[in-house]
Amino acid sequence: MELKAEVRTVPPIVIEWMHQGKFSRNSDCTKFVLVGLLSNFIEILYIRKGNIVSIRGPNQHIPEFEVDYSAGYPMLQLLDMERLHFYTDVVLGNLDWGIQSKIFFE
Repeated sequence: MELKAEVRTVPPIVIEWMHQGKFSRNSDCTKFVLVGLLSNFIEILYIRKGNIVSIRGPNQHIPEFEVDYSAGYPMLQLLDMERLHFYTDVVLGNLDWGIQSKIFFE
């Protein structure tokens, strides 16, 4: 008898909530940064250079969750009350030579 792994179907909106974050830009709108609240990532976009810098990990933690339909539509229900929050806020400043950012951890 062959055992098959359970295939879990998760609505896209639930995945979107899992990868939500805080967004910031500099005053001349040439640099943008997005940091993850529940996922460990930082995305930096340099408009003038056309570069995107992605930083992932080192923690590849996905919080334990289930899909909650009690409101009549799918919502993210986190099960781990001791869960990690990665970045709680980000502020992006201007420097001629690059990017200055303050990333706040919980």
